[in-house]
Amino acid sequence: MKSLRYYLCATMSHTHSPDSEFQSPPAIPDIQDASAPFDDVRADIILRSCDGIDFRVFKNILSVASPVFADMFDLSHPPSANNTRETRHGLPVFVLSEDARTLDRLLRFCYPVRSPQLKNLGDIRLLLEAIRKYCMDVFDDHLNHALSEAIDRDPVAVFAIASRFELGDIATKAALRTVWLPFSLLNSPEMKHAPVEHILLLMQFHALCGEAASAVTMRRDWFIKCPLLVEDRRFCDWCCVADASGSSWWGNRTLWIALQKEGQSLSCHPWFNAAKPLIKTGPPCFYCGGPSVTSLAAFKRCFSNAVDKAVATVPVPKF
Repeated sequence: MKSLRYYLCATMSHTHSPDSEFQSPPAIPDIQDASAPFDDVRADIILRSCDGIDFRVFKNILSVASPVFADMFDLSHPPSANNTRETRHGLPVFVLSEDARTLDRLLRFCYPVRSPQLKNLGDIRLLLEAIRKYCMDVFDDHLNHALSEAIDRDPVAVFAIASRFELGDIATKAALRTVWLPFSLLNSPEMKHAPVEHILLLMQFHALCGEAASAVTMRRDWFIKCPLLVEDRRFCDWCCVADASGSSWWGNRTLWIALQKEGQSLSCHPWFNAAKPLIKTGPPCFYCGGPSVTSLAAFKRCFSNAVDKAVATVPVPKF
């Protein structure tokens, strides 16, 4: 539990300068025009990103895609008495909080153009924030699909983003995939956006999976008879030794050493492939020749199935 608290502090902490409250405001960027298709001279409004890029767009298109934009552009709303709308190129300018990269991708969803390719998880998070802000739920499926496709590539970041936006099914799939990672790698810059309670649940789940996988090395109910293992008799006076746990199994001495090491490895990395390199043939036995490649492969398959079944018994938290 101490390691969990340390992880949370390291993940969620941020530096704070005592002089940060007195820093001067950021400089206003030079205004630039966006590239096609958001440079159309026929457009009737301008959306300006927070980093100073002007997007010429058609308010009718955006009003159909977003009720928030529709209200923003509604000409029936009287202008504020103390706020004069800025114009550029003779068009009203609406300054938004999104940066140009996010705004470009958001607008491409609205326009009859090719949808943007979403590979960067930071971009997906910012777009999920934007479509919720502007009530553009029609694009949820596209972003959820892009997020799901990234699970194998970065399950921790996907988990963090899915948890942030209450996408329970995707968060669960990503949590299951984190079992393929060692506990020390349950970290990502995206974790600072996830609910703390979900981060704790993920780490507890991973730890329980590690306990279940490690316990397999202490059980013998999954053993199979092969040249590597024999029950109730010694098959070689030189390399075959009895199971120290007191079972009736006899096996190659390298097997018992490997199982002990694997128990330690699996507790932090509950995936059989992480321990797989530990199961290998030792020096050839002078008397029996030692375990064959075939018998070793059979034992690995049996061990892998036992680990998978043990991990599958761990209940997945509800995220």
